[in-house]
Amino acid sequence: MDNFKEIISTFSDKDMREFRYFLVRHRPKSERKDLELLQELAEGEIIKDRKGKDDYHSLRKRLMRQLSEFVVLKQLQDDVTETSSVLGWVSMARYLFEKRMNATAWKYLLRAEKSAIASERYDLLNSVYLLMLENAHTSSHYPLEFLIKQMEDCKIRADEDERLLKATAMIRQRMEEAKLSGNIFGLSDFVEATLDRFQLGSAIMNRPIHLFRIMEIIRSTYLAVRDLSNFESLVLEQYTVFSKAAGDSPHYQYFRLNFIYMIAHVLYHNRKYKESDQWLEKLEAEMKKNSGRHERQFAARLVSMRSSIYSFTGRNDEAIAILEGVLEDGIRKFDFEDILNLKLNLVFCFFLKGEFRKANRVFVQFGQHSDSFLQKKMGQEWLLRSKMIQLIVQYELGNEDVSLTMIRSLERDHSDFLDQPQYIKAKNYLQFLKNYMKDPFATSFSDFHQKALQELFVLPAGTEESKAIAFYCWLKAKLIGRDYYSVLLEEVAAKLDEN
Repeated sequence: MDNFKEIISTFSDKDMREFRYFLVRHRPKSERKDLELLQELAEGEIIKDRKGKDDYHSLRKRLMRQLSEFVVLKQLQDDVTETSSVLGWVSMARYLFEKRMNATAWKYLLRAEKSAIASERYDLLNSVYLLMLENAHTSSHYPLEFLIKQMEDCKIRADEDERLLKATAMIRQRMEEAKLSGNIFGLSDFVEATLDRFQLGSAIMNRPIHLFRIMEIIRSTYLAVRDLSNFESLVLEQYTVFSKAAGDSPHYQYFRLNFIYMIAHVLYHNRKYKESDQWLEKLEAEMKKNSGRHERQFAARLVSMRSSIYSFTGRNDEAIAILEGVLEDGIRKFDFEDILNLKLNLVFCFFLKGEFRKANRVFVQFGQHSDSFLQKKMGQEWLLRSKMIQLIVQYELGNEDVSLTMIRSLERDHSDFLDQPQYIKAKNYLQFLKNYMKDPFATSFSDFHQKALQELFVLPAGTEESKAIAFYCWLKAKLIGRDYYSVLLEEVAAKLDEN
């Protein structure tokens, strides 16, 4: 796939409509060949009998330039921070200085300074101060010595930001290496040592944005080792610190929403469903503030987690109704990845209810994309989970041979992934499934349960996802001849009692 096709493949239907409008708004209908070429490229069918290769390549280059302009404008429009506003005001001020409208230019610069300080964008603030310094002779608003002192303080803060970026880059690289190699030994120590190396101490921990970034790093570490049990108390404690430092400032709204989502997620992961739903209610209330500015970034995640909570607390029909309603009414406002996650959640709900034909119909919609495309978009773990549900759905529909073929394909195509320590349980489960599907009467529940405790699921809260328990319960229900969803709810309730 070439660059242009790869970029437009990321567009939602809404994005594509906006791009078409962007192309035609300044051009008469008689000169809309670029729109025709866009349609051909999007559909993958290029008309061969054009008037010449030069015309085609010229048109394609122009289309690529227009695509670049559109993406830049869209990024500015969708920016969830103050970046676009600050950049816009600085550009306006620079233009006004060139036109010698100095008083008006300073108004825009002061506005940019205030916004950059409030949002802790010290890299942008430095650009503001440089333009102020360049034009200091045109205003007495800031004495020159005061302005120089402001610039020096700004550089100290910007240096802190740069150190955090370096630490984050190193930690993320270590995370990626851990995912590929399966070696997660010493990951927590590495994070702590890296933060110490770049002197990211308590002073900047009191800066709200830095505190959030560091909590993101720590959360990634816990997720990599598949254990969030110890993260719960930490994130609740640090959210209190964050809230005190950030106050009610709208500049921190995006980070506040992320913090609340992290808390809701860890509570869900630790199977504290009631508390998790309470934090989702808080997230929903916060999303509505500031005219719902950040609602799009969190709406799909909120629906996805709430539907999962409903499914594991005996309200699966409500979960289905929520997901179907959102996918029917709001699909155009979600990103491609969000839509796939919501659809997989809907499949899972149908799976729990035993409505396997409905689940399969949703899987048919996935079929328009290759496995490699889905893995690139959603990640290997997402694809593996999707395939595991799909092969069980096929078995329930009476297609045992299809299910066994899918298991062999997963074992072959994802062997390196499944050999990683954190995914050995999934590998063992596939072996259990294969044995059962070959001969359902060859395995007793007592044998399965004993092996499961050793090879599949050691289940203190926080060390195993609820959806992993769901896979275990499907096979358990089969072996004891009971309704799957009832078995699942009993298992979840038992684990809640243990807590």
